[in-house]
Amino acid sequence: MARSSKSAAAAVRMAAAGAVALALSACGGGTVYDSYRPLGEWNRADTALFRVPPVAEAGAYAAEIGLRTNADYPFKAVTVIVDCTVLPAGTVVSDTLNCRLADDDGNTLGSGQSNFQHVFPVRRLRLSGGDSLVVAVRHHMMRETLPGIEDVGLRIRRSGAN
Repeated sequence: MARSSKSAAAAVRMAAAGAVALALSACGGGTVYDSYRPLGEWNRADTALFRVPPVAEAGAYAAEIGLRTNADYPFKAVTVIVDCTVLPAGTVVSDTLNCRLADDDGNTLGSGQSNFQHVFPVRRLRLSGGDSLVVAVRHHMMRETLPGIEDVGLRIRRSGAN
């Protein structure tokens, strides 16, 4: 009897581990690219450049910008310019995003404790199989150097609706 209860407990643990693995793999949500560039301080002349490899399938893809900040960032928002170049066509689409990082009282809107993660949708792109992207991200603030923005990132994921 003890042997069968051990087997049953092992089966329950394996099933639970499988469920966790399945849930974690579902979190990927069709991500085809996810990368960050360290900044330390973000100078106006510093452009974070991301080279997204060719996508395998044609369809709709969602682009998101990620910002990692710390308590040294002096403002409640940052304005960024995002230029997406679709290759091989060379089509360029530009977006200006006002990324709100804190509420009116100065409380962060990102997740984290001492460093904060913020994610902002950019746009949906329709790509053909074999298309790649070059994405350039730069800040567009009056201040030349922005302390407290540690990293800027880009995530591209396959979007649900085509």
